[in-house]
Amino acid sequence: MMVLKNFADKEVFIQKYGMLEFPKTFLCKEYEYLVCGTGTSFDPQGELVMSHGGITLDEVIVPFIRIKTEDN
Repeated sequence: MMVLKNFADKEVFIQKYGMLEFPKTFLCKEYEYLVCGTGTSFDPQGELVMSHGGITLDEVIVPFIRIKTEDN
């Protein structure tokens, strides 16, 4: 999964790597979310890769935890 905000053009990744745009329905709207298609990943070529899950919300929402500090 790739999370973009104001530093890259998502269309480049969609066209070059065949990534899929993930809907922002339940996610922060200021970001763009892209996921790899079935059978693809960002790993060194020739490496054997094991993954789990898929592109459902319950699989991709896990990394989206926002931590913020506040002065007391």
